[in-house]
Amino acid sequence: MTGQAFFVLTALADGPRGGYGIVREVAELSHGRLTQDGRRALAEQAELRAATAGVVRARLALSGAEAAG
Repeated sequence: MTGQAFFVLTALADGPRGGYGIVREVAELSHGRLTQDGRRALAEQAELRAATAGVVRARLALSGAEAAG
C-alpha cells in the first residue's frame, strides 16, 4: 500500500467524507508535507494524464467522424 493510499484510507476510517474533507484530513494526518519526490511524482502524473487526454480526444474525433459519415 502506498503512503498516499494509507492516508486516504485513514481519513475515511471514521466515516464518509467528500473530496475536500479527504484532502483536509490527509493534510492534517501528513502534517501538510509535499516532498520533492511527491512534487516530481505529481508532475509526472500531470504529464502522463495530459498525453493520455490527447489520445482520447483524437480517438473521439475519429469516432465522431466515422459515426457521422
